[in-house]
Amino acid sequence: GTIVGMDFNLIPLALSQKRGLKLLVQADMCRLPFKENSFDGIITLDVLEHIPDDKKAIEEITFTLKNGGIAMIAVPAFQQLYCNHDMALNHKRRYNKKQLKTLIDRRKIEIEYCAYVNMILFFPICIFRMTKKILNKKNEKVESDLFLFWKPIDRLLGNLFYFDTFLARYINYPVGTTLVNVIKKIS
Repeated sequence: GTIVGMDFNLIPLALSQKRGLKLLVQADMCRLPFKENSFDGIITLDVLEHIPDDKKAIEEITFTLKNGGIAMIAVPAFQQLYCNHDMALNHKRRYNKKQLKTLIDRRKIEIEYCAYVNMILFFPICIFRMTKKILNKKNEKVESDLFLFWKPIDRLLGNLFYFDTFLARYINYPVGTTLVNVIKKIS
């Protein structure tokens, strides 16, 4: 099929163009420049948390999906983990299952799948961020907590993440750092 890449920011669009994507659109997620029933599938990975009016963004996804079309939405999970890292990335919020489900108009959309992923690293990340919050009370420096480890540790963490994602297909995790929702347009 035809793949269309979209972002509000020109920098990711330029990177996508360098990687060979041809159809790229700069647009606001709350005012998509596409006709009704334009797409068979839509993927939004770590997008909704940046948008002030996330309900409007979901409405736009629903509008542009064809009947029977599928959308996959991944967002950061658990507002309790919200920290300077989120602020540095311009996140407005994090989600739990109930919050994400309330954004969806059940008359038009059916939820096919809703699950947390990255449970294996959830607790170490939770401890790291909570500790950092406590220690940074006076500093309040807004910066991402992403950093590169020693390559073998990075590789191990990456493998743990992929293993965790594989397990999430079969196990309904009670927690995770990411929430994945797959929805289908029914009308």
